[in-house]
Amino acid sequence: RTVNGVALRGTYSTAFRAPSIPDLYQGTADAFPTNLDPCNTVGGTVALSQTAMAKCMAQGVPVGSGPTYADKQQRTVVGGNPGLKAETAKVFTAGIVVEPPQVKGLALTADYWNIHITDAIQALPASIILSNCYVQGLDPYCAQIHRNPALNYKIDFINDTTQNVGGTMTSGLDLAAVFDRAFPAAGRFRETLETQYLFKYNVDNTVQVLHYRGNYDLGVFPKWKANFIEQWSHPSGIGGGFNVQYIGSFEECANKDCNHDQPSRPVSAWAKLDLYGSYTMKSRAGRTQIAVGVNNVMNSNPAVIYAGFAGTSDSSTYDYMGRFVYMRLAQMF
Repeated sequence: RTVNGVALRGTYSTAFRAPSIPDLYQGTADAFPTNLDPCNTVGGTVALSQTAMAKCMAQGVPVGSGPTYADKQQRTVVGGNPGLKAETAKVFTAGIVVEPPQVKGLALTADYWNIHITDAIQALPASIILSNCYVQGLDPYCAQIHRNPALNYKIDFINDTTQNVGGTMTSGLDLAAVFDRAFPAAGRFRETLETQYLFKYNVDNTVQVLHYRGNYDLGVFPKWKANFIEQWSHPSGIGGGFNVQYIGSFEECANKDCNHDQPSRPVSAWAKLDLYGSYTMKSRAGRTQIAVGVNNVMNSNPAVIYAGFAGTSDSSTYDYMGRFVYMRLAQMF
């Protein structure tokens, strides 16, 4: 840290994660992720690629008759694997903090991070197994797909237990600006802007490196994400603030496979606004605070993702509640 309010920071480390007891010994169970059967010709109206047709025929699918498999979810068997070994990682971070003495209460930060995981303990998404078989033509992945001859050779289940599979490489830049200052008459103000730019999110599936930044294959990985938070408190006990959350745009591809020239569509950027106000009273019993607020003021609907499992969107990323009004009473002793 220098005398002019500039600090540098950085780390380099190696790490390992041994498989847990569930990773090793969890019993198998059925999951039903959203995936279409790649051998589905929709009654002869869809033409399969040569590779897909060959693999479908090798598994007994009567491609010439144009089978129609209406299932949009495929039974996937998940569970532990006693043969797992530890995954390892290399982690590098570097950052700078600027707190100029000329502007009291201002702090600017920038942090770069790079994480490389090898022999990752994971179960590949069923969409990757299907793609590696019917797009890449890889027999080991085709062997994980089991079909039922009694049901016109539709998929019975996909074997997807936990494995040491390839690895994950991700890097990005976190930017933040914070201004925290008290004014005698107006009270205390704190503004925070947090932004993340994703350079890459790649997964090595032992066959190729798949690129997921800006694609909805494994989830929402936009290039940009941001939060802006405003907080205000007055000596009289009145306070309030707001929060704006922003999720950038990305691409959604057919069969959740943006790495193999599948048809795609853009998913628009999304934002929501939360507001709140509060009043705090002091007494012999401590502090009593009454707060009222509105989450998702504009009633912004989640971005439409047709491959999303819950309501054609992603519940881990977007607000499903809609506009929500609340009142809260808290007693602090």
